[in-house]
Amino acid sequence: MSWGAHSVFSALGADAYYFKSNGSINKSRSFNPNTFGNNVKKFLMDGKKSNGFFPATDTGCKDNFLAGDVPFAIIGNWEWNDYKAKGFTMNLMPVPGASAGRSGNAFGSVSGALLTTFAAANGVEAAAKSLLVDFFGSTAGQVAYQLNEKRPPAEKGASTDATVTDGQKGFGASAAAASIPQVGAILNGPSGTSYWDSAPAYWTAVLVDGKDAVKEAKKLVSIWRANLRAAYSDL
Repeated sequence: MSWGAHSVFSALGADAYYFKSNGSINKSRSFNPNTFGNNVKKFLMDGKKSNGFFPATDTGCKDNFLAGDVPFAIIGNWEWNDYKAKGFTMNLMPVPGASAGRSGNAFGSVSGALLTTFAAANGVEAAAKSLLVDFFGSTAGQVAYQLNEKRPPAEKGASTDATVTDGQKGFGASAAAASIPQVGAILNGPSGTSYWDSAPAYWTAVLVDGKDAVKEAKKLVSIWRANLRAAYSDL
């Protein structure tokens, strides 16, 4: 588990990266593997085995929750209607942290559009800017777009529109409480050692193979530090 697992990593003390007070990424800070590993042992392990509270993979997670076999699910905006159709009234919240008053940071749940040099190179820069400002940046455009994508509208006026569902509002409130931007320059590292590969590898090693949570956390933090260093020039 990788994308949906960051909030659990974070709740137990291991964010993929951290931010300074000015909003820039802290290039020198990494998580403490001893703190994180011991929290994994405390909350997710029964000796050398998983206590069953958190799986190493999200395969079957949705079906298990809909069947009533597990008490919680880490879900995305696109799944909201599936749960609603089954009659669920969802309580959406960040993953509770290992200490009181702290929650795990999920990857932020908003939509964005960027203007790249491709537009200018192909003679459509003016039209592209108009699309960004007049559609993606407007209340009407955000309302129309999010009727299909179902994420919390990023534009202030659209966020209070009558068409915004309770699910979108809930996801927006949860993201506002505890989330961080998904920074591809750091996460999309080399194959095998990217965040997307190393995160599930950690859960498999500890929760399935019974390896020591702290020792594996020390390996993981080394990988994440290397990915952070490799991204310096892009940050």
